[in-house]
Amino acid sequence: MRRILTRLPAGITAFLLAGPLLGQLQEISRAYLSYPTIYGQNSTLTTCVLNAVAANDVCAMVFHMPATGDVTGVGWRTGTVTTSQSVDIRIETVDSGTGQPTGTLYHANATTTRAAVTSATEYSEAFTAFGATKGDLVVLVFQFTGTAGNLQIAYGANLSHYFYWGYRITKDAGTWGSKSSGSQWASITVGGVEYPLCHPGFADGYAATATNYNSGSTQSEYGIRIGSSAYTGRVAAIYWFGATACTAGSAYSGRIYNSTGTEIGATAVYNCAETAASASRFTMPLVTPVVIVRGRQYDVTMRAENSNNITAARMNFDSQARMAVMAEYGDGIYQVTKGSGGTTSRLYRPAVVLLLDAIYVGGGGFFTVQ
Repeated sequence: MRRILTRLPAGITAFLLAGPLLGQLQEISRAYLSYPTIYGQNSTLTTCVLNAVAANDVCAMVFHMPATGDVTGVGWRTGTVTTSQSVDIRIETVDSGTGQPTGTLYHANATTTRAAVTSATEYSEAFTAFGATKGDLVVLVFQFTGTAGNLQIAYGANLSHYFYWGYRITKDAGTWGSKSSGSQWASITVGGVEYPLCHPGFADGYAATATNYNSGSTQSEYGIRIGSSAYTGRVAAIYWFGATACTAGSAYSGRIYNSTGTEIGATAVYNCAETAASASRFTMPLVTPVVIVRGRQYDVTMRAENSNNITAARMNFDSQARMAVMAEYGDGIYQVTKGSGGTTSRLYRPAVVLLLDAIYVGGGGFFTVQ
């Protein structure tokens, strides 16, 4: 691995972690910056149940309008549908005293109906265009139009990353429950731009799944391709979230590759006998820190080092278009596999994360080129 040091300020030592500033790499005090963000790993996709037998059930999400412009649509997703029923989707005003939906539409056109639904399906609904103002506090409401039906409206889990942050609130058998964190698995289109109401976490992605692999698999490494890095910074470690316990005796390591496929960084090899045997959440320091550069492509993978399986958790998306809207950094970070048959897919994002301990802040100081 080749390092080029330019204009290193006097008194600053390369890779010295004790000081607040490393050339123009700004230290992150007592913490890592995760890239992409770690969230949602302790929860699964949650739901709000609409049950017409228990009258007046409502699933609602309070949020701030993300932009000024014409609202033309909303995207949402079901969980389990036991009995289909037509569903009203409304945008209402919020009672400033109770924080609950008022029952009054934000605009006369802010309502639409889905006639029938099926389980675990994403829907896009069109509104007759109406004007909205950025920052207005509104609530997205789902309710039945009839007297039969039993289905779930999908929510991001408690540790998801929410945009235009608000809260979820539900009405069960006519009684409003308490406000809680979480977001309807939804988006809203304003001024021709689709805005997500939340980013998914690794465990509450679209029916997030895991895949088993080992050193003999066609794909013996699973990870993410960062198409264009958002940061110039120093990578100190790789974080990996496995959905289940890894097989006793399995061995694994983290790897970083540049755009030519050259390995530029690696962790030590770890064995499950030396770590927690339950759901796999490991922070693995690189043997030597690596500086990544904004705008360049990198692959970050977990390599299976022997014939025992390890399990990679990943978010699944209905389409690349859904990933582009709902995932943090859109479809610019997506699955890559390596081995005898390497592939890429913009339908998946494995739970592999870079942990940066310093960020380049400009000024032409310390710099490393891989």
